[in-house]
Amino acid sequence: MEGEAFHRGSVQVMAREQRDVPERLRALVRKDLVRPDRAVLSGDEAFRFRHLLIRDAAYEALAKTDRAELHERFARWLEERGAGLAELDEIVGYHLEQAFRYRCDLGSANHKARRLAADAAAHLDAAGRRALDRGDTGAALNLLERAEALLPPQALDRALQESLIRGLGESGRIGDAISRAARVADQCAAAGDRVGELRARLAGLIWRVSLDPERWFGELRALVEEARPVIEQDGDAAARAALEHAAGFVDLALCRNAAASAEYARAMEHARQAGDRWFEASIRGRAASALGLGPTSRNQALRWLENAEAQSATYQPGLKLALAAIQAELGHFGEARRLVAETVAQMNERGMHLSAALAMHAAWDCEMLAGEHAAAEQAIRHGCEQLERLGEHSYLSTYACELAEALYALGRYEESEQWALRGLELGSKDDLATQLFGLSVRSRLLARKGDLAAALALAEQVDALAASSEDPRDPGDAALNRAELMHLTGERAKAEAMTRRAIDCYQRNGATARAPSAGQTMGRLQFSNIGKAASEHRIRIGEYAPDPQAEARRLSILILL
Repeated sequence: MEGEAFHRGSVQVMAREQRDVPERLRALVRKDLVRPDRAVLSGDEAFRFRHLLIRDAAYEALAKTDRAELHERFARWLEERGAGLAELDEIVGYHLEQAFRYRCDLGSANHKARRLAADAAAHLDAAGRRALDRGDTGAALNLLERAEALLPPQALDRALQESLIRGLGESGRIGDAISRAARVADQCAAAGDRVGELRARLAGLIWRVSLDPERWFGELRALVEEARPVIEQDGDAAARAALEHAAGFVDLALCRNAAASAEYARAMEHARQAGDRWFEASIRGRAASALGLGPTSRNQALRWLENAEAQSATYQPGLKLALAAIQAELGHFGEARRLVAETVAQMNERGMHLSAALAMHAAWDCEMLAGEHAAAEQAIRHGCEQLERLGEHSYLSTYACELAEALYALGRYEESEQWALRGLELGSKDDLATQLFGLSVRSRLLARKGDLAAALALAEQVDALAASSEDPRDPGDAALNRAELMHLTGERAKAEAMTRRAIDCYQRNGATARAPSAGQTMGRLQFSNIGKAASEHRIRIGEYAPDPQAEARRLSILILL
């Protein structure tokens, strides 16, 4: 019953009618059916079957009634003796689950059987939550779904359901997360639980935004406003954590980073009060993203990340990715690459398929800053492919535009245009990052085709969007975009002024690696003779001007520093 290895104490509990159990075990050792083993429980003896077939044969010889009784006996014994076991809940939950299943097979679904099911569900639920804490999404879903299957169909465990919704979404089963959230919301509404209904609707809408941001983002914003007075008046810590998390999600998409940071801080505190360590750690990763996007300086962000790492033993990959992004901005590309590679490998091992795909943004940013545009293109293309496979479109819209940026830097302009258009089509009009990247690339592509009026009109949109962002790098990127357009129209002095403006924005934020990157962009254009060609109107519609990379590399990336 215990497994390939077992303890003398568990045998004594399960074989209560047998006398002199130690002597019987020694006899089995002499017959070489079992062998002594290292005890896990202190003060006990342990043994191991010589072969699993021996254990299986002994088990198969038992009647189902005996199996049910022995599974339960062992589970209850282990509840008393196994307090120090790391996997106590998994093991006890399994044996109580088996005891319940065998009683059901025997037609004994009575009060005692229902009690077994409830106890098994409680243990499996606890084990599933710990699996979430360590980031093992695959194991968590297995345990939580088994716990749910043991409960009566009409029972509604909100905490269990919310854990399942999060785990399903994180594993890439976004459609399942949405349908489960809708079902829970309906159950709560039928029971008159308004707060529970709002919590489920908030969770479901966040995942709906992932699939169709243009359709659902506005509804999520409206629901946050609708839910706030109800949830705040109720005062439930878990509900307030869900509300502030959704509010932070909205503000982060709008690049209202200071507001998002404050909302995430409140969400973490409420999750801590509710005892939801996994949700607290997940929110801390989102807070790190908001912090990384500014307006906080790089040095302040590094200090925050150092403190955040020490606040929880829960697996927090978002902190590592935020740290990688900052290290890249400081020019520490080797360290940034190491952090991204290690974190992505860990997330894939844990079944965190969505987060692993989203991590490709950090890899893209690092390689773009390092001037390794081919590596950047490969990284973000992989991220796009993974998000496409999962059906996620909210981040895919932004990543498609980032892929367009990498392709543009490689001189693959037709592909760049295709991806920029796709990203803008997928993305919400409220998604500032998608709009900034997509419109910026499109403006430069239009200029290279000779449609300068349309290019400048898009650049004005980019400038206006960047001005509304709390990320100080966005105005810098907009200025650099405008600088390239000035080059394309032959206005070198204005281009230099815009490039200096971009560099000032980056330096004020402490993103030191972005300033040389801006100088490199200007240097590449200096050698391309594009300004002269454009001023003489030799760029024909539908044709892209050349952009020789080899000459650009010979120019110092510190040309303006």
